[in-house]
Amino acid sequence: MGRVSQEAKRRYYKKTYDHINLYVKKGKKEEIRLYADAQGKGLNRYITDLIIREMEKSCLSAASLSMNGLRKVINEQDTEPVDAGNLQAE
Repeated sequence: MGRVSQEAKRRYYKKTYDHINLYVKKGKKEEIRLYADAQGKGLNRYITDLIIREMEKSCLSAASLSMNGLRKVINEQDTEPVDAGNLQAE
């Protein structure tokens, strides 16, 4: 691969993706990679899928973790439902 295409690829990845460093004990990376391969996935896809599945299981998707979404989740947990029949106009 030429230097120009490597540079273009680097710029594309930097613009399109966030980068997360992950540290594991020596030898664990290969174990995880082999397991991911057995699942028909690459290492990155396997780890990403696990994280997303865990977030969905917790009912906190990435969209709901925005500030407004987080406020909504907190407010829903702290308030009782309001009976609209008991509201009075001021």
